[in-house]
Amino acid sequence: MSGELIVQTLKGPTSGANANKIIVPSGHTLDASGGTLVPSAGAVVQVESVQGSATSATTSAGVARTGATISFTPKFSTSKLLIIARIPVKFNRVTSVVAAWAAPYIEVDGARIDPNPSLDYELGISFGDTNWNDFRMVGYVQSLYEPASLPSSLSISIKAVNYASTQTLTVNENTYYKSYITVMEIAQ
Repeated sequence: MSGELIVQTLKGPTSGANANKIIVPSGHTLDASGGTLVPSAGAVVQVESVQGSATSATTSAGVARTGATISFTPKFSTSKLLIIARIPVKFNRVTSVVAAWAAPYIEVDGARIDPNPSLDYELGISFGDTNWNDFRMVGYVQSLYEPASLPSSLSISIKAVNYASTQTLTVNENTYYKSYITVMEIAQ
């Protein structure tokens, strides 16, 4: 038997053990796969994650290197995005006094959104020892991205800037040191 029921409002009973509930019996589902279910404000609409795979290195100060990039398609233009990113960096062993700094940040469609450029000395070392081994750090960055209206698709990436002009900065060094980005769409 098939048919269509058209109603404007569904309400559960106002009293009893199931007061104010509409119950879908066990073994049955409510199919909202057409994307027509409107989530409540603050609800997570969707989550996507990606791992960076390419190893990249730079010895030039100020050069940003790509860690991971995700192509994200929001379900609603009114949503906001919670972006959480991880980027592992390595500075090579040196034989002189060194100060080495790297700053991880998030880009959305090529525009840097996090952290504030004036506060971005996030990861760094300053050693007087001339015989230290390769130095590894992991940077975490997150941002709540909430423009007036989300576009139909976005490119979101995690990058790192090398501020040490004499030191090599490497990201995604090997299988154990990879970048990740997780994007959560939050209903408004």
